[in-house]
Amino acid sequence: MWNVPIPSVPYGQRPDVALAPDGAVWASIRNSDLSGGGTDAVFLRFNEDGTQQDYYPFPRLPHERWEAYDFVIDSRHNFHCLMYCDTVQLAYCKLDSSLQQVAWRVLRREPSDIRATLATDSIGNCLVTWSQNAGAAIYWAYLDTFGAWLVPPSTLRSGVQLGDTPSLLPYPGGRWAMVWGVILVGEESRGDLFLYTYGFPPSRVFDDDRGKPAETALSYPNPFNSTTTFFFALPRTSPVRLSVFNTLGQRVRQVNLGWLDVGEHRYVFEASGLPSGVYLARIEAAGKAEMRKMVLLR
Repeated sequence: MWNVPIPSVPYGQRPDVALAPDGAVWASIRNSDLSGGGTDAVFLRFNEDGTQQDYYPFPRLPHERWEAYDFVIDSRHNFHCLMYCDTVQLAYCKLDSSLQQVAWRVLRREPSDIRATLATDSIGNCLVTWSQNAGAAIYWAYLDTFGAWLVPPSTLRSGVQLGDTPSLLPYPGGRWAMVWGVILVGEESRGDLFLYTYGFPPSRVFDDDRGKPAETALSYPNPFNSTTTFFFALPRTSPVRLSVFNTLGQRVRQVNLGWLDVGEHRYVFEASGLPSGVYLARIEAAGKAEMRKMVLLR
């Protein structure tokens, strides 16, 4: 146990912490230095004994007044941050391992009492959820490893008002669990606690006859260097086959995955021996197939 002051932040507010893949503890602190007449944010890195090791001013963003709201560090040591600004009320910012900004996305523009949180999965996709109590609704957005929208800001549930910030937990295969406490449903005051699980495609989109893999049986990463992982789901037990074709229509690889049970699956494809280029991957199950493009870069 250790308890030490942080002398480099004389007016620290809104502290948040995250654990990096290398075991280091990082803290994000709003530094309200009244003598300077403004606010700023810093990242601090700590040793195991609690002594401060490094001090990193947060990179300047394209807004005059802002503060770090929450942040997480993914398996590749990228920083995913929620920013609360006066002109842009809620935004997502991604920083690389050297704390350089690589993505900035506006989540919500209207002023309100916002409660927000975010989490990343094993490959660095980021899920953000927030509540805007002025509109009595819960929203969500999903961003890929490059900070691009997979799901743009959307309404998850309307007519509810949160009593606290939701909690997020990623499951393997693209599913998420969210827990929130509701204090108002419509016009009725409540004290309910909700557990809600939801998935981003490719985990659960099927056609009517339930005979083909998920409609978006995507692969990550894409483009890829040597390996990419296919994610798909089956509505019933079925044999599954993966075929890869070049742009001439020639089949360059075929893998029989065997009989797979109902549910979510993943398969790591190794492109050893294949040159750089564009390829088409086809996943077949129960006589149905889904085709997807992927790019191999050596």
